[in-house]
Amino acid sequence: MAKGSAKKQRKFAQAQARKLAASQAVPSSCDVLLVGAGASGLLCALEASSLAAEKSILLMEAKPILGAPILATGNGRCNFCHEPLESSAYNHPSWMEEFFSAAARLWPKSTPSELVQDYFGELGLLSTSHEGRLYPRSLVAASVRDLLLAQLEASTVKVATLRDVVAVEPCEQGFCVRYQERFREDPLAPEGWARRSLHARRVVLATGGDTLSAIEGLDLPLVPCEPVLCPVEIETELCQRLDGHRAKARVRAYSPCSEPLFDEYGEVLFRSSDSSQKGVLSGIVAYNLSRLVTPGDSVVLDLLPECTHEQVAALLMRGGSYNPRHLDGALDPAVAHALLPQAIDDDGAATLFSAVEAVKSATFCVSGKAFVQSAQVSRGGLSLDALTLPSLEVSAYPGLYALGEALDIDGACGGYNLGFAWLSGLVCGHALAQKD
Repeated sequence: MAKGSAKKQRKFAQAQARKLAASQAVPSSCDVLLVGAGASGLLCALEASSLAAEKSILLMEAKPILGAPILATGNGRCNFCHEPLESSAYNHPSWMEEFFSAAARLWPKSTPSELVQDYFGELGLLSTSHEGRLYPRSLVAASVRDLLLAQLEASTVKVATLRDVVAVEPCEQGFCVRYQERFREDPLAPEGWARRSLHARRVVLATGGDTLSAIEGLDLPLVPCEPVLCPVEIETELCQRLDGHRAKARVRAYSPCSEPLFDEYGEVLFRSSDSSQKGVLSGIVAYNLSRLVTPGDSVVLDLLPECTHEQVAALLMRGGSYNPRHLDGALDPAVAHALLPQAIDDDGAATLFSAVEAVKSATFCVSGKAFVQSAQVSRGGLSLDALTLPSLEVSAYPGLYALGEALDIDGACGGYNLGFAWLSGLVCGHALAQKD
């Protein structure tokens, strides 16, 4: 009964979304077309319209609702920024340094993070922070999204949902844009949806890097997309026994030639895998790890980083005899039991050494990423070499812009990715407002 009711509710919501989309009038031309109503697209539209209300701005979204990606961030709590925003937290730090400098020239009195906080503060958002991660005080992502939608409703921006842009082509005085109406079926059209077109003087791409097929014909440099900020799969049987258990650890990673790749402290969540020979490391530190490792790299966990090797050995030999349970007060007993030798062998020194190494240097081979369907970010998209700063305009096609997740930029967990999305929207919106 409950399943049937949920199915009816979904069908009703879909019907309502189609009805709403059909009621949204799409002009045949506009000054600015924004493709994608996520974080960067929303702020770009709002900034451009607030500075140049006379411009006709159309925000086009393939999904039935606006700001959907915002609702999924921070496990539904919306970790909307980080304090401070550091260029070193991104995959292209030197470019980010230039980008931050460009933003500082536009808003010289604010740091990048302060700029984001001030913007949302003016909308009425109260925030709270934890270890540099900024959240709405409500700890509900809808607080952020709904403030933006209220601002959008009060603006001059026109909105069109369930419209999927399939091609952007240069033409006289701008771009010809073709799109599908994903609420109006047409059996003769490709993919079964009615197709329409419009003319835009300027086009802003604010969609995910894996949805840039609309510009494939422009011969722009595109970096292949891959999921990041997701769990890491390792080769071990231990996680089958440790599923759901956690440990605070210093996590390091090395390439096959022992090159250091990663070094961060945080909580690791052990999870089982579909394969009995493999396991999964999850948690914020593992998500950050996923940005920097590839299959064949090694991950090393120091489960007691505050203790020296000698101190761990002394704990294990407390009372003059070896016992792995001596670490029950320092580690989750399940973790200690899974990693440590349970009894001392003929070579007691060797057993003690291996036990200490299991605590201080538990080493696993990376076999890939896990649960990629729920990855927080997609790496890849339009190459940064194609852009002009500070406007984020595509050099080869004046009037075409790209921002947010459309670009080959990704950052660590903690609000860095949303921080860049907001900032890129503000910077691009400011640039659009200055254009004739």
